[in-house]
Amino acid sequence: MRNNCINNLLNLKGVIIKNIKNFENNISIYIETEHQSQCCPHCKSYTSKIKDYHTQSIKDVPIQFKNTTLIVKKRRYQCKSCGKTFYENLDFVPKYYRTTNRLLAYIYDQLLTNKSMKQIAKESNVSSNKIMRTIDLFNYENTTLPDVISIDEFKGNTGYYKYQVSLIDSKNHKIIDILPCRYKHDLCTYFKKFPLSERSKVKYFITDLWETYKDISMTYFPKAKIIADKFHYSRYIVNAVNDVRIETQKKLPSKEKKYFFHSKKLLLARHSKLKDES
Repeated sequence: MRNNCINNLLNLKGVIIKNIKNFENNISIYIETEHQSQCCPHCKSYTSKIKDYHTQSIKDVPIQFKNTTLIVKKRRYQCKSCGKTFYENLDFVPKYYRTTNRLLAYIYDQLLTNKSMKQIAKESNVSSNKIMRTIDLFNYENTTLPDVISIDEFKGNTGYYKYQVSLIDSKNHKIIDILPCRYKHDLCTYFKKFPLSERSKVKYFITDLWETYKDISMTYFPKAKIIADKFHYSRYIVNAVNDVRIETQKKLPSKEKKYFFHSKKLLLARHSKLKDES
């Protein structure tokens, strides 16, 4: 009865729990799989002949906020047909990995939060590099689009392209996707995968008014209104005011030019912050 309860708690099919060691900072669970015939990966024949055993440590999801490790007594089989040896397949561990499927799923859930990779790595008992490699296993492909899309580039460190592109659901303040580059043909390839019925749902396309983004909006979002984001809109106004200041300063006599020196900050100040002596 006690072993059945522990097996249910561990929730791994075909696994026999042999021992549990509860230490101060970690838990080690010693397990074996049920002995059964295995398919030879070389000749596809079935065999139940065991050649020897190998002990393998596999990291699992934390239990009681402690790092948890599964110590598996793994069988090595020998094929009777071709004579080659191979290890049994563990359904709960991806090939070439030393972590369980559910630990990878746990890492995925944590990546959706505001936690840093360093913190997630510490809680999952894996390295930060492991977290980075784990990301490649997940499929983030979107099939739907929100009503409002914001698009902008940022300087990343992918090692391939200088700028990456972020797509944001501005209405719900969520990231839709991160694209590897801002080249027009790559953006076209990305948005073409969405059907017209889905792209037609987009009502507003917020951009910095870069020509490429405007072309993308008009081509793939026929019902969306193009809106300049407030940062770039304000920057254009500031640049326009500054251009007028410079042109006006050039036309003034030398004696009056001094009144325009260092006047940019004054001209752009809020009206409520201006004083009579300004």
